[in-house]
Amino acid sequence: MGICSRLYGERGIPVSFSGHDPSGGRLASSHSHAVFACIPDETLSFIEHIVISLGRPFDSRERATLEQLFKVWDEGKLTWPLELVCIDTHLNAAKILPETLEYYLLPSLVWATVTPYMKTRHLRVKRSEKHSPGVFYNALQREMEKNVREELERRGLPQPHSVTLTPGPCFTVNGQHLKWSDFERSRTESHDTELDYGHGITIEFSEPVPGPINLGRHSHFGMGLFRAIE
Repeated sequence: MGICSRLYGERGIPVSFSGHDPSGGRLASSHSHAVFACIPDETLSFIEHIVISLGRPFDSRERATLEQLFKVWDEGKLTWPLELVCIDTHLNAAKILPETLEYYLLPSLVWATVTPYMKTRHLRVKRSEKHSPGVFYNALQREMEKNVREELERRGLPQPHSVTLTPGPCFTVNGQHLKWSDFERSRTESHDTELDYGHGITIEFSEPVPGPINLGRHSHFGMGLFRAIE
């Protein structure tokens, strides 16, 4: 946003990056602005790539902005250097980028969470459904599926064949067995208030769908990242 402001002025920032129209209002269509996906390395230990994508090719102003993105700051403490590797359609980019990125960019029938999916609304689980673990799990599955389907529609993605909860623990990093609840789910400006428990989700489509796929609350901050598994 700082680069855009410097290049084009505060009123000239491309709506694809700001997510707001010229008057400051949010865009009616949430999938009409850029998706920022932080892609981990093979061991899931650190962020290796940042993928910025649109539902269309970048225009000249957007490309000029990306070409000047050389670094990012981590809460003002650390400066992380960046190297622009490629500006192209995601399918062409996947062919020339490291193989690890194929699982996040190329079309796939089945996608599963790498980071927890955070719900975007209150789940309508009845009080009577909370007394039995089995009944509660079925109610949670029902409500989470509704939420994911709503998110997919907002992002302009097709409706899936199925949406399934994936119980933790999920994977091992550096010998440590991680559960979905082990992920950092708070933001600095929220005064470290812990967010709701995140969930593992598997989505199966009827036809292959390309990535990157980021869904749910705080998806722009690393939550709800999906990886192709088929």
